[in-house]
Amino acid sequence: MIDFAPFLTQMQNAGLQKWSQQLHAELPQLMHSDRHGDLAGWYAALAALPQWPIQSVELDRNSVRIISAEKPGAEQCEQLQTILMQLHPWRKGPFDICGIHIDTEWRSDWKWDRLKQTIAPLAGRRVLD
Repeated sequence: MIDFAPFLTQMQNAGLQKWSQQLHAELPQLMHSDRHGDLAGWYAALAALPQWPIQSVELDRNSVRIISAEKPGAEQCEQLQTILMQLHPWRKGPFDICGIHIDTEWRSDWKWDRLKQTIAPLAGRRVLD
């Protein structure tokens, strides 16, 4: 089971108390195995992910990019890719996780490309997508 408490605390600290309270109340139902037939498999895949030190997470690109502080070997990359594929379907993205490209059903980068020239600057603002 995923512990959502740290996330909900961050939401509260960011001034999103109402959303945090609502999610706290709804998460048990939203994350119930009856709603997601593959939930047990997804939890198993998450538990199997390797614990690599992360150098950086880049959110200013067309894909969310996670860079490992240590260059994984070919065997490690193959193992990681196998585990990541167990988390399909990937809904929103795309992602680049330690050099492994994950394509997704919903290309958030395409949505952003359509919006970025028509909206006010987002620096210092909260955005809920």
